[in-house]
Amino acid sequence: MSLAPANFTRGTFAALLRSESLRCVRVAVERRWLPPVPEAVVYYFPTVDRRRAFSEDHSEVVVPPGTLLTEEELLPHLFREEDSHFRWEIVLSPFAVTGRETVIMISLRDPGWTDQVITGEYAFPHEPFQLHGPALPVSWQEGEPTPMVSLPKLRTGGLSSE
Repeated sequence: MSLAPANFTRGTFAALLRSESLRCVRVAVERRWLPPVPEAVVYYFPTVDRRRAFSEDHSEVVVPPGTLLTEEELLPHLFREEDSHFRWEIVLSPFAVTGRETVIMISLRDPGWTDQVITGEYAFPHEPFQLHGPALPVSWQEGEPTPMVSLPKLRTGGLSSE
């Protein structure tokens, strides 16, 4: 695995986050994994609080209010301005819809901080971001065609501790 300095500023990192988030949604719709969804995005960051509850038919999901973040609120969790370090591997995937926005789930494969990106054959096109599609139904089996899925409606609210 080859590494190279990234040289991100807060502005370039934010612009890459924004463009990759929009590309994540666009690719999912173009590949017919999702029906058309809102182009505006907001972020679900479960690292803050992992509790969530799906309705029985998975058409709705409730998450704690502090986990739904704007780009500005999310950036300090992903990029440190004082030393230009960022999270190592950041996975973006369509998670839900609010009615006006598509909710992108942010997963950290590695919670470490770095100032380098992977290069060469193991690199994703726009490191450190990796794009994933939406969650597939539990009934889906490998080898079957990828179905179009509907994202659940997202609500924020109080959840009991478990």
